[in-house]
This record gives sequence, C-alpha cells and structure tokens, in this order.
Amino acid sequence: MLRGPSSLRHNPAPLVNNRGFQIHSVLLVRHRFCAKHVRIEHTFVENAMKPLSTIAVGTLQRALTQMRKLPSSASSASIRNLHLTSRGVNALENAGIRTLGSLLDKSRHGLPKIRAIGKATECDIAAAIVTLGESTGRNGVDWIEYARRRGFSIIPAAGADIGLNHFARSLQPALLTAIESSFDSARLRIFRNSVLRQKRATTSTEVARQWGVTRQYITLMKHQMISALRESIFASDYTDCFFRFQKSFTAPLQRLKDRLDSTRGGAMLHGDWFELLSETLMISQAEEPQLRTLLFAVFRYEIIFSNSNRYRPVILPVGRSRSAFARAVTRLDGLSWRAGPSGISEKRAAEALNLRNDLGPRIQELPVLAGAIPGLEFDSRSRCYRNRTPPATRVTDQLEQILRKNKRAMHLRDILSELHSVSEARARKRTTAHISQSMSSDERFRPIGRRGLWALTLWDMETRNHRSRGSWKAINFS
Repeated sequence: MLRGPSSLRHNPAPLVNNRGFQIHSVLLVRHRFCAKHVRIEHTFVENAMKPLSTIAVGTLQRALTQMRKLPSSASSASIRNLHLTSRGVNALENAGIRTLGSLLDKSRHGLPKIRAIGKATECDIAAAIVTLGESTGRNGVDWIEYARRRGFSIIPAAGADIGLNHFARSLQPALLTAIESSFDSARLRIFRNSVLRQKRATTSTEVARQWGVTRQYITLMKHQMISALRESIFASDYTDCFFRFQKSFTAPLQRLKDRLDSTRGGAMLHGDWFELLSETLMISQAEEPQLRTLLFAVFRYEIIFSNSNRYRPVILPVGRSRSAFARAVTRLDGLSWRAGPSGISEKRAAEALNLRNDLGPRIQELPVLAGAIPGLEFDSRSRCYRNRTPPATRVTDQLEQILRKNKRAMHLRDILSELHSVSEARARKRTTAHISQSMSSDERFRPIGRRGLWALTLWDMETRNHRSRGSWKAINFS
C-alpha cells in the first residue's frame, strides 16, 4: 500500500543493527504519487556499514535497560504506537511481536532476528527502540516526547487551546494537518474537496482526469485517509503516520464514539445526533452543518431526508440500507393517515413494515421512523401512533391538509395521488376534474397560472411568472 508524500526525513541519532554495525545517518523513504504512474524513491543509507563502536552499543543497551522499567500496563501497548512502516509492523507481527513487552523480551541481546527484513526496516525498528528508551520513565512512555524525538508532527501543537469551548474550530485544521503530514498533494486535495468541502468541490471525474487515475482509485485513496485518521484516533494505530494526536484532542472523540457504540449501530433522529455532539464536543447548532460531512466520514454515519420538506432527517450508520429506511418512513406515513383518529398500533405497524431485516429498519427503531414524520405522535395508553391532526371527512378539508402538509404548491395529479393514499376507497373514483371543480368553488384555494398548480390563498406567493413549476414554494404559511 503506497502512502505518504514525497519527502525525505533525516534521523541524526546513531542506530545499531543486529549484525554489529553502526548506522550514522539514515534517510527514510516515502512514496511519491505522480500523474499516470507511481514512482518509489529508493532508500539509501549514508555510512551504514561501519564497525560497531562501544558508544553505539551502549546507546542501544541503555535504551533496552530504560525500557525494562515499563509498567505492566505500558508493556501491553501495541507496537503500532511506534509509527513504524507497514513492512516493519508486519515483520514484527509475523515474528510474534505484537506488544512492547514482547519486543523488550526479544531485544535483550540486540535487535530481534527477523527473517526477510531489509536494512531500511531494520534501521526503522532500531530507531524506534532507541527513541522509546529515551522517552520511557517510571510512569510509562511519554508518547508525545517519543513523537517529538522522532521528528513527527504533534497535533494540535504544544500550547494550542484545544479545550471543548474551542474544539469545533480546531477539529478541521487538526485533521487537515494530519493528512498533510502523511499524504501527498493528490490525496490532500481529495480530502479538502470531498471531506472538508472547502471552496468548490471538485468532482471525482475532474480529479481522475488531472492525476491520470480512475475514480475507483480516488475512492480508495479517500478510504485510506479516513482509515488512517480513525485508527490513530480510536485505536492509537500510527502505522505509516508521521503525526501524533495529543490525548486531550482524541479523548472527546473517543467519548463520542463510545456513546455511538452504545446504540449498537442503531438509527437516530438528527436531534439526537446533535444532542450527542453538544454534550461531548460542545458543538453549537451553527457549527454542526460545517462539520457534518467530516464527522460522518470519521464516525462512519450518513444522513437521509437532509433536504426534505416533508420528513425530518435520520442519521444511519454506514452499511444500513438508506432505501429501506426511506420506504419504511413513507409507508408508515400513509398507514397513519389511513388509520384515522384511532391510529395504528405498534404491532400492526411492525407487521406492515416488515421490520426484520438487519440492514433495514429494526423493530426497536420504530420510534425513529415515527419521529421522522411531523405530526405523528405516540399514545402511551393505547400504544398507538396517530396524527395530531386527524384526517378530515370533507374532500376540500382533505385537500387543504394535503397542501399544508407538503408546504408548497402542487399539481392536480400529485394532489389526486395524495388524496388516494389518505382517503377512503370511495375517493378513488375522483378525478382531477372533480378536484379542480371543488377547489375552484372554495376561497381557501387559488390556481397558479394555467398549468394545473394549486396553492392556498393564505400563502404569500409570487404569481407573475408561470414558466417554472419548481419555483412555486410557499414563502409564508401557518
């Protein structure tokens, strides 16, 4: 997997390999993403094969001695905290070294002997051991000091105000700095446009044409960046990362993830989602739309009915069926209108919606489906869902309720379709001519031009231009 921008990082600390040679100066390699092809710059080592000196041996031994002071809690930490390359992590894990404690046990007499390991990977592991020893104390490993000694970016920077009162303003710059430090300009541009939505959003086709790759590869790069952020924030996995987050920055995000995990992958209304954000991250209502795409990408959620005037937004975990939820909300809305004042029971609604699919709505998510429908409330006594405004018996009253519910001017065909779904069987014999005649004789309705559009008289609407049907919306309604 190719990750990282085109740059070379110098490590001046003397390193020691397990063959008895001192490494005076090492230049670590990163990958470069170029148009139409990928080029890998070769790793090279300056003066790498000089005889091992007494000072170099002492440096490694002092680091190993300092690491033996690790408490048991720190010894169980994963080696993925060491910011090694993917090749180094895989080599250690294949050798049965997965924690700092196991790395210490197998490094008592120098670097552990690992098969099929290159010099660059060996140097990287040696640098990690030496730096880890220098950053270890009685209280464990100071990971911020470890990252600073290895030359990685500390995010947010030391002295930055990252309290909850300023967390919303520091979230985007912090994640953008992390991506910038570990990925190339192509991935950084994709992150800005598709995740942060900064300036004009460049389409995947435009980016693919400019960089000479496919749209599927752009999706893969976006997945790599989001995965790197998620693993570093929630699992302290900094493999192939040249940054490290401070604990005060990741703690609120981890608390929010714990709250979301407690729902066991369930859907929620947008109001419940915003309540969690305000409690854990202190995000205001004005800041939430700006951070919504970024938070959805990091926590793996998505939204339906975001631009709907008819239903409230619903937040779903990625992997749940959006179409199944949308169909369930629409069907529950029609069932509640046809049920009339008596309402529809929980059992009947669950049976009618077939709430059994794991990817679709579940039985315990029925209140979320009902909460997405304005005007639908739950009666705890009868255990039924009913509309606060019961359906009217007269046709003109039903037509008024349909227009009020949609909050916009509607065509006769759409009005007739709504009337058939909420009215009794005898209303199915009505035609658009019957509806037009009924509304023409009632002062509550007025036509919009000669295209079959009708609106309520109380709405303050512009009626001069009759060309665009999509422009007819209620501006002032009660």
